[in-house]
Amino acid sequence: MVAIMGPSGAGKSTLLDLMSGRKRYDTGGKIAMNGHELSGHDMQILSSFVEQEDALLGTLTSRETLSYALRLAIPKAKPSFIKERVEHVIDMLGLRSCADTQIGTPLKRGLSGGQKRRVSIGCSLVTYPRILYLDEPTSGLDSTAAKEVISSVGSLAKTEGIMVLASIHQPSYTTLNEFTDLVLLSQGSLCYHGKVGDLEQFLLEIGVGCVPFVPPTDTAMQLLNTDFETNVQSENLSRDVVKQFKSHFESHEKHTCHLVDKLAATTDVTVALREEQVLGITKIWLHSMILGERMTLNYSRYVVVDTHRFHKRGFQLIVHVQW
Repeated sequence: MVAIMGPSGAGKSTLLDLMSGRKRYDTGGKIAMNGHELSGHDMQILSSFVEQEDALLGTLTSRETLSYALRLAIPKAKPSFIKERVEHVIDMLGLRSCADTQIGTPLKRGLSGGQKRRVSIGCSLVTYPRILYLDEPTSGLDSTAAKEVISSVGSLAKTEGIMVLASIHQPSYTTLNEFTDLVLLSQGSLCYHGKVGDLEQFLLEIGVGCVPFVPPTDTAMQLLNTDFETNVQSENLSRDVVKQFKSHFESHEKHTCHLVDKLAATTDVTVALREEQVLGITKIWLHSMILGERMTLNYSRYVVVDTHRFHKRGFQLIVHVQW
């Protein structure tokens, strides 16, 4: 699991978009895994992207949401396979207690913020990705909910050999320790890439001492944020802190992430499942049927809610007139 951190405008979301193939890079850039260059089609098969904002149908339950996500990804999947996979993801993400609870609408309360984030992430994990991109997965959550979200994702990632790359904003120390690697960006430049526990030693080498009870990442973020002046002072640091971070990092021995090697042995199940997908008119027909079924379920539940509210308001109006 890799945490990507940096001040606003550092390029965190852009980096995720480029790596996932959502944006095209300039001439000279490339995306490779285990020494083999990947095309846009390869990334579609191997990876899944979770947006920062939740886009869920409020009238569906957690179990229904995951089920429809898997059915749309693999239309020909057997019902027994869908049920088994969905139940497995529900257990791994800690959604068993709210599996049959509706997501929630402006008219009806549903899941909490942390539960909604886990459902959104589950919609991607349920489709067997080998690489999972998360854009600010803890945004808007308190420290406890953020820790639960990252911990549950980490458990499933370790079980199934999934590489997770997440842009994350000022996590707590307990949340950050769920990650194995850390990437620091500033002004579009790579300033640090290594183990989370090695950052403190890295700061000492460039002349910055860590303050007691303050995570090293907070100290690094203060230095790399060029929009504001920082209280972290050191005579060993030049005015161009970002440049000094970058040059010191480049002078170190090349960091190699061995997590990538695990992906080669775990892509078989993903490729095998995607080979079962249909193309052309048949795919459009199957997707139309699944989406039609989901729309009918969503609309029927909205009608029930609206009818209930109408009768309730009508009853109150009659009572008021009689009074």
